[in-house]
Amino acid sequence: MAPVLNIDITCSTLFTSLKRFFQIVFAPWPSTYEPIKSLLNAPTTAEKDVLTATWRDRKLSELSFVGITCGLVASVISASFSWQPVDQIPWPTAGLWYGALLMNLTSICLATQQGVSLNRLSGYSDSLLRIRNLLGSQTAQYAHVIVVPHWDQLYVWQTPIMLLNVSVILFITGIVILLFDSLGSFNWTDRAVKIVVLFSVAGAFSGLNYLTCSFMLYRRTV
Repeated sequence: MAPVLNIDITCSTLFTSLKRFFQIVFAPWPSTYEPIKSLLNAPTTAEKDVLTATWRDRKLSELSFVGITCGLVASVISASFSWQPVDQIPWPTAGLWYGALLMNLTSICLATQQGVSLNRLSGYSDSLLRIRNLLGSQTAQYAHVIVVPHWDQLYVWQTPIMLLNVSVILFITGIVILLFDSLGSFNWTDRAVKIVVLFSVAGAFSGLNYLTCSFMLYRRTV
């Protein structure tokens, strides 16, 4: 029975570790869901108003930051097409870069649209109530009435940063394809091989730091 017990413990530990890992990977989602849920279910109207105003102001700041970042990323993507003639760029790289640029511009448009919408809502005397009605609705749960966030609204307010992240991933993927496409025979004396090796080292170091920082940042939020 001991070997079976050890296997069960090992499988349970592995499952727990994987569950924890994916919780951390998707931590930005609950970190968005929980503040909205809190402002919708605060015990008093005064607390709801304070939390709603805080969420609105923070969201406007986030959208402004996303817009600035998108502008910088878009300029980098556009400049990358001047590295060499477009007809000499591998077609997967060109396609990914065009797609990244399109997603980036879409992110800018959505961030602007959402910022304008929040500013217009703020012009009403009952603006905070209107924002809460937009974000959630009442539902019965365990004999209690609570307000739950609308899943479509959660998706909408995440879209600008999501598109920005995806555009960066597409751009980096295009760079990887561009570099490895330049390789001929693998010879350490070739210039292209040296470039790819140095790029791989820098990429591994950057990726490790990004994952580590993400883990340390979000591990206590799930």
